[in-house]
Parts: sequence; C-alpha cells; structure tokens
Amino acid sequence: MARQTYLTRRGAVYWFRRRVPGELVPILGKSFWFDSLGTKDHREAGRRARERAAETDREIQAATKRLNGQAAAPLTRGEAAALAQNELARWLAEDSDARLAWGADAYRNAEVVIEDFERDAREALALGDWQSVARQAHEVLCRSGRWYPEGDPSVRLMAGELLRAQVQWLDALKARQDGKAVAAPLAVAVPIAQVAAPRPVGVTLGRLIDDYRREREKKFGGPSTARKYDHIFRALEAALGRERDVASIRREDVRAVRDLIERIPAHMGKRYPGLGFIAAIEAGERDGVGRLSPGTVKSYLDNLAAVFNWAVEEELLDKNPASGIAQKGAPTVKRRGFTPEELERIFAPLSGERKARPWRYWVPAIAAFSGARANELCQLRVTDVVTVDGHLCLDLSVFDDEGVRDDSKRLKTGASERVIPLHPQIIEAGFEAFVATARAARQERLFPQLKEGPDGRYSHDLTRWFARHLDKVGLKQRALVFHSFRHGFRDACRVAGVDGETADALGGWAAKGQSARYGRRGMVEVLYRALKSVSFNEFRLP
Repeated sequence: MARQTYLTRRGAVYWFRRRVPGELVPILGKSFWFDSLGTKDHREAGRRARERAAETDREIQAATKRLNGQAAAPLTRGEAAALAQNELARWLAEDSDARLAWGADAYRNAEVVIEDFERDAREALALGDWQSVARQAHEVLCRSGRWYPEGDPSVRLMAGELLRAQVQWLDALKARQDGKAVAAPLAVAVPIAQVAAPRPVGVTLGRLIDDYRREREKKFGGPSTARKYDHIFRALEAALGRERDVASIRREDVRAVRDLIERIPAHMGKRYPGLGFIAAIEAGERDGVGRLSPGTVKSYLDNLAAVFNWAVEEELLDKNPASGIAQKGAPTVKRRGFTPEELERIFAPLSGERKARPWRYWVPAIAAFSGARANELCQLRVTDVVTVDGHLCLDLSVFDDEGVRDDSKRLKTGASERVIPLHPQIIEAGFEAFVATARAARQERLFPQLKEGPDGRYSHDLTRWFARHLDKVGLKQRALVFHSFRHGFRDACRVAGVDGETADALGGWAAKGQSARYGRRGMVEVLYRALKSVSFNEFRLP
C-alpha cells in the first residue's frame, strides 16, 4: 500500500490528488487523479486516501501492462464474480452514505435512478449485451491491476458479471426504498493479477490482418483497402483481440464481430475522428446517430468473409467461419430512371454552368446518353477522349495510352473497362469543342475542378451537388439519384431494340458471350450504330 496519502483540502472537505506518470497520460486520458474523499475528518481522510492510493497503484500497474502490450493472465469466473461483488458492495456503501448524509434527497434520487436505469439493465442482462458495460469492465479490471485488449474473453467475462451485479444493486435499492434493511456484501480478496505466460499459438489475428492488408494493398492500393477494410479490421481487433489464435476463431466469434459492425454509426470517421472504435460506437448510440445502411453492412460482412477466405487459401484455417454471415436484406428503395419530363427539369438550369463549372453540365449529359457511372466520367483524363473509326469516343480504362496502370483511376468491374462512342446529342451539344479547349490549355484531367474525395473517388463532390440540384428542381423522390441516369439508359436501350449484349457493352455491365468482345476499339462502329438509335422521346440536351 502506498505510503503517501496524497491529501489536499478544498474548503473543509479533504480530496485525493495524485499525478499520473507522464508516459501513462495518453493511456489513462488524464494528468491527475482528483477525487473527493467525502469527509472533513483528517484521520478518516487519511484512511480513505490510502485506500485510493492503493487503487491508483493498481491502475498504474494495469496501464503499464497496456503500454507494454502485456495482457494479464486469463480471468477466472471466480475472480470475475469476486470483483463484481466488490463493485456491488461499493455501490451499496455509497448509497448508505448518501441516505445518511442527504436523507429525503437521497430517497428521491434513488427513485429516479431506478426509473431511468432498471429497464435497460434488466434487458442487457437478458440479452447478454456485455458490450454495454465493456468500458466499465475495463475500469474494474484496471483497478485490480489487470489489463486485456479490447474484446478479450476476460473482458466479456467481467462484463457479464457486472450485468448481474447491476440488477442485484437495483433489487437492493428497491428493497431499501421500501424500508428494508439490506446490507452490502463483504468485500472479497482477489489475487494479485499476474502477466499471462506466453502460450504457443499458430498465426495471431493481428498477423492475419497485417498480412491480408499488405496483400490487398499490392493489388488494389492503400486507399481502396482502407476504405473497404479499416472498419472490419478494427471490429475484429475490438471483438477478438490481436493476440487471438486464428485457428481458434469460431462462428460465435464472427457473430460478435458482425454485431459490432452493425452498430457502427454512419460517417463515424468524420463524426468522431479522435475516438477509438468502441468509444465512437458508444458515442454514436449516445448521440442518436443513424447507423450504417443495411447495404453497407452487407458489403462489410462480405469483405469480412473475404479475409477469412484468404486465411483458408493460405492454409491457416480449415474452413471459413464467416461464410454466409452476410444475409442480403430487402431493398428499402427501388431506383428508377428519369422520365423525359424530369430530364427537361434537370438540364434546363445547367446550360448556364457550362463556362464556370462545365462538369455540372457534361458529366450528367454523358451519363444520360451512355449509362456510364459517375466516377468513370469524373476521373477522365483529356487523353481518354479518343477518335476511333471517325467517332469521338471515351476510353474508360485504368491504363494510360502507353499501357501503364494509373493508380488514381478505378473501375467497378473488369467489364467496366471499355471504349464507347459518344451519342450524337453529346457531339451536337459541343463536347468536341470543350475537349479541344481543354487540350489547348494543356489540362491533364478533363474536369480538374473535381478533386479526389475522402472515399478516393473523384465523384464525391458531384454526387453531393447533384442531390442538392434534384431538390432544387423539385425531384425529391428517394428513388431518384445520379445512378438513375444509368437505369434510364438501360431502359432506353430496351425501347430502342438494342440487344442485351450490346447494351451490356455500352454500359459496362458484366455479361458473358458476344459482349465480352465488345467495348474495345474494333467494335466501335457496331456500338455506334446501336447507340444512335437510343433516345428519350422528344428530350434534347439544351
């Protein structure tokens, strides 16, 4: 037990004040412990300060282990139960002290606590929602000198015992409210925490994550990997811990990871940039922030399965524990194409944008008459506009004209790489002159005002602007988005009698058969003959 008392006074009441060791400040998140000891008596204050000093000694011990990456030995169920009972004893002792000090105010406060907290506490116990008290479990463990990584089974065990202790505390409070004598349980001695002895493992989850990240970055680059997998990696680490043996991961573990992913708040990185993964999730729930859409969750779960599938291919696992974990949900909105009347409303105000912000006119115009995706057009370079067989075309490719891959460009699928002629209406609207001006100005990119967004795509600003533009022209249906141009083009192909394989080649839809040969330079004439028959009734680009 620490010899120093760390006593100070604020008014007549004694306080405990102790400095946190400098190297532990980032871990503990504070520079000092500064707690009221709740007494004016110097002798009693000294006794309470010594107890608090011993607690902070154990917190320093746990924080030091965390700093050094030294997890404590696995918690036993008996130790977890004892620690939870000690917490229960402390809560009930505090209630006893409050009732003696505050009288009727303490009674009324207990009524409010029971009313506000009881339903949630009982529901959490019934559902086994250990994550709701995970942070509290970490604090209890640290006070006992134990540290474990997020999601470690010992944390879950401790959290489960705390769920039980919370309900016991509420039952005791209700009994005291009825005037019954309820004694706090006696404190139980818990053995001093020991550092876990190294145990032989195969490949740890942390190594799997690092190896998979490196492998994917080689193929697809860092931004794509971060965008699609960072949340998955963080959920794995939070739920299972980096030291978890990959071979020990079971279906129930993957469900725990899935549950975390489903709780991620929308735009978490922007909303809570300084918080850890679990803390950001809890902040989102506290603030009532909407969660990720079902489609995004499914995409993440598919990628989670891809991580473990890679582990199977690398012979680290016999089978994939995440196989089929993503269930396809029913869509909440059915997208559709724009009608000719809606196209009139969209394009009527855009002629005035052609000089100051040409992308606001040309990207929607080309999308309407080609079915191209937003980012395929926004990332275009001037050299991607080519003439083939006398037709002005777009060369939609991730390779430059010398055959070297351009890492700043991306296409959705292999079928997306294609050469497509431009519709006569695009030519008549003056696109060739616009490109000539860009070449004369020695522009590298066709739409240089569009910058790469946080998602690594050049379409970020365009899609946000277009959503606002639809609102301005009175098209507020959720079924209408920029992608509606793609839906509308496919519909127009059907009306014009364009066969499915040719339409696939024009729009870059994945298909088998003849269309697999379309989209390169030798097929431009075939595609142009089909394309020029596509129209939207009487609509013409302004």
